[in-house]
Amino acid sequence: GHGLTGLDERVRAAGGFLDHRARNGEFRLVAMLPLAAEPEGGETPVPGAARTALLGLATAALMFVVLPMTMLVGVA
Repeated sequence: GHGLTGLDERVRAAGGFLDHRARNGEFRLVAMLPLAAEPEGGETPVPGAARTALLGLATAALMFVVLPMTMLVGVA
């Protein structure tokens, strides 16, 4: 709700950089933000079993159902 000034303030508060300019009828906006900090203790979060199972199921569905169907129909 505060335009480019508000966006600049939020980017700087996060430790980033924002540049905006208009030249030759073009508007350019460049923003760089730091990567998220690692969690305390340096441990990487491990996805839950349900998420891993769901990802495996989705991959299997793509490999064994969707891909062969597209080949049969002639989409690929």
